Amino acid sequence: MEGLRREEILYLGSLVRNWTAEFIRDLPKDERHLETTRMVKAELIPAALADEVEFDAMVAALVRTGFLTTNSAWDYQMYDPSPLLMRIVSMIDSEVDEA
Repeated sequence: MEGLRREEILYLGSLVRNWTAEFIRDLPKDERHLETTRMVKAELIPAALADEVEFDAMVAALVRTGFLTTNSAWDYQMYDPSPLLMRIVSMIDSEVDEA
């Protein structure tokens, strides 16, 4: 996680927390993405990021990490947690369970 800015770490945490929330988990993928994105934006704008333009730029930059996958829908780029990010989260969760 070296090289990640504070805002990027906050985004990834919010993304995983909302993506895996019980009431979002069972939605169809497009709806799940839209609801997750709405909730993450509500948490981070303006608390950590100035506006949606800054939010979108930061999220697009995070693709470099391999923590996000991209999907196109309705002329819109969607970003979801990647298998790599979810594996890291599961390792953290199992470490916490063992403690």
